Amino acid sequence: MAITMDYSQAAEGNGDIQDGVYECVINRFGFDNYKDREFIKFDLIVRNDVPQKYQNKHIFDNQYPKKDTGEYAMGYLFMIGKNAGIPDHKAWADLAAMLADFTGHAVKVTVKNE
Repeated sequence: MAITMDYSQAAEGNGDIQDGVYECVINRFGFDNYKDREFIKFDLIVRNDVPQKYQNKHIFDNQYPKKDTGEYAMGYLFMIGKNAGIPDHKAWADLAAMLADFTGHAVKVTVKNE
């Protein structure tokens, strides 16, 4: 049977999410290791209660500590917390407790495929 490619009938696949801004929920986070370098691994889910493409798709983001200091860019993490609606000046015992508090909060995420 001969087959002819027909782009007009192509289904949208499960590939990468296109560049854009999406409303997501912080699903979970974890600490992972690559070549003996710890990093934070975020798992976000595109909200399905907001009319937008890619509902229920996962977006993953890894945050590595600075090479020179070994410290995480707290300003970036505070920006996530601010966008998630975490109250200013809230305190936690450690980084894991702070990130656990982010779980379940809605945030806007800009996707840029590189």
